[in-house]
Amino acid sequence: MFFKSRKLRVWVVSLATVFAVFMAYCRLSTTPAIKVNQNTDLTAADSQFDREKIGSVGDGIGLGTVERARFINLNPKTKEVESEFGFEELLHDDGDFWEIKKPSLNIFQQNLEYRITADQGNFLIERDTTGSFPKDGTFTGNVVIHILPKP
Repeated sequence: MFFKSRKLRVWVVSLATVFAVFMAYCRLSTTPAIKVNQNTDLTAADSQFDREKIGSVGDGIGLGTVERARFINLNPKTKEVESEFGFEELLHDDGDFWEIKKPSLNIFQQNLEYRITADQGNFLIERDTTGSFPKDGTFTGNVVIHILPKP
C-alpha cells in the first residue's frame, strides 16, 4: 500500500469519510437563499423612519421608540408578584423621569387588587440591581381606578 504507517492510513480514511459525508449533506440539503439588502444608499434607508420618534446618535444611527413594556416587582421573600407597571409607549425620557402613553399600574395585596390606568403619565423611575420601577408618578387624562376584592 501507499502508506506504510497504520496511523496515517486510519487518519486518511477518516478524513475521506468525513469529507464524503459533508459533500453528501451539501448535495442533499436545500438551504433557502438568503435575501441580502443591496441598498447601499443609507440616506434612503434612513428616511423610512419618523424622525420625531427616533433618538439618534450622530447623523445615521437611530433608536426607535420603546413600546409595550412591563416591569414586575416581586416580594423578595415569597417571590410573589407585588405590583406590575406597564405602558404602551415611552414618549420622552430624561434620565429617571419618563413621560409615557397609556400607563397602567397593578398592585396586588392579600385581600385586594388595585388596577390604575390613564391616557398619559409622568413618572420618576427608581433603578436598582433588580430592575426599574416607578417611585413617584402622576396619571393624567381619563384616569380609571379599579379596586377588586380577592375571594
